[in-house]
Amino acid sequence: MDYKELYILNLSVRERLLRFLKTVPFEKLTAESNLGYSSARNMLAHIQETEDWWVKGVLKNEPYQDYNFSDFNSIEDFRKTWETLQKQTLDYVEANQNILKDRVTRNLKGKTYEFQIQKVLMHVLTHEFHHRGQICLLLRQPGFTPPDVDLI
Repeated sequence: MDYKELYILNLSVRERLLRFLKTVPFEKLTAESNLGYSSARNMLAHIQETEDWWVKGVLKNEPYQDYNFSDFNSIEDFRKTWETLQKQTLDYVEANQNILKDRVTRNLKGKTYEFQIQKVLMHVLTHEFHHRGQICLLLRQPGFTPPDVDLI
């Protein structure tokens, strides 16, 4: 399975979670927690921000703007942002299919780093898997039943 196929499979799981989250009162998504990023809403925004930063800021070497998590006030806000991110990521993968094993060198905050493109893309996916599990855990605590978020 190539990265594009895996990313598209991930989109179906992402959609399953978003459909579920739409049924949860938004105030439950912004409820404070002791897990990282303080709430399910902030974790969702962090997932998006991370994908955007790695693809746009690192791989494409384009100007990047940090997210303001409080700008996300509905699941539709997340959907709109993800539409843009999905297109950005898939367009990048399609345009660079032949160089995924190549490396990019970037100067980030005054320090030089070298990244293999396919490893950056895989990190984007595993990062989302990790936080998606945390979101489900957070919502199980008050009694919600999240969907299965496994790939298969």
